[in-house]
Amino acid sequence: MLAKLRQLRFGVRVDQERKALQDFQMAHRLPGTKDEEATLTYRDYLCDAVFVVGLEGEPELLEKLHYAVKHPAYPLFLGRRSCPPTQSICLGIEDGTLEKELRNISWQKPAWQRKNQYPNLRVILDSDSSYAQQRDVPISFSPIRREFVFRNIEEVSIPNPDRDFTAHDPMAELGGDQMRLTRMALDTRKRRTMLALSYPSIFHGAVEQSFSGERCEKLWRIDNLRGMTFPYLEHCTINREDSAIAVRDDCGILHVPAAAISVLLLGPGTSVTHRGMELIGDSGVSVVWVGEHGVRYYAGGRPLTHRSELLLRQAELVSNQRLHLSVARKMYEMRFPEEDVSKLTM
Repeated sequence: MLAKLRQLRFGVRVDQERKALQDFQMAHRLPGTKDEEATLTYRDYLCDAVFVVGLEGEPELLEKLHYAVKHPAYPLFLGRRSCPPTQSICLGIEDGTLEKELRNISWQKPAWQRKNQYPNLRVILDSDSSYAQQRDVPISFSPIRREFVFRNIEEVSIPNPDRDFTAHDPMAELGGDQMRLTRMALDTRKRRTMLALSYPSIFHGAVEQSFSGERCEKLWRIDNLRGMTFPYLEHCTINREDSAIAVRDDCGILHVPAAAISVLLLGPGTSVTHRGMELIGDSGVSVVWVGEHGVRYYAGGRPLTHRSELLLRQAELVSNQRLHLSVARKMYEMRFPEEDVSKLTM
């Protein structure tokens, strides 16, 4: 049955972005059993999220799945058993393609709430391209060993016609000199091309001279403020290609030189892959999560290599024999908590 389910094409439309919540619970064992002490466990939840999920495949299989969800053998729940659905989760079977139906199906939110949504809705679909991947395709649901493999995904946007949006550019109030970039093909095998990526002015000039035709400027931009260079990104996917940050949205792919960036501002609808974040950390780029058009500040992070405190502390622990032995004992105690490590030597 899993082989048939893996042949289905899967897509999700985000009608309302989720809020992450982490709850904790106390687990008690029965008296008289081993480890009677209470254990603190954490549970992660997605709050206030609204998703529309679609499947594309053979009609017979879709009919069976529709009937199974309508007549479940066990109670349905959303993520955890403590979260049962409050209404029917089946919206019916349509004849169109997955992309078409996710665009045309009615929003699952009241009209008065749509005005406070983002200008675009995110849609995540299965894709033939390997630009971004998600590891959630089940191979085995065995309780002994559950296995999942990767699938290729892509993200597209659907305009929000009910959005009450007023243009606001806080970057202009900061007084920074704006420099906009657009798409161009780069030959990464040429050494001069890669060197030019380290200088924003040279790169910008090459774009201005080589591009002719209508421009697509909505993807990102680079602003300069007091010597710092910080691009603002929204509704896109960030990945890595060689030493450049690859940014993708409906307009295509842009390659941003990581060495020329000080701060990266991530707006709504931004997804970052593991490889992309790896390059950002290795390049010493600080990341700031902001609201739409950079109006609100939510969180920020700097790479551990920004300061050398951890490196100096590690060198101190390695060079001092007594401290070195103390660290080794502590690590051994974490691995074998029931062992007495007070008399162990190296």
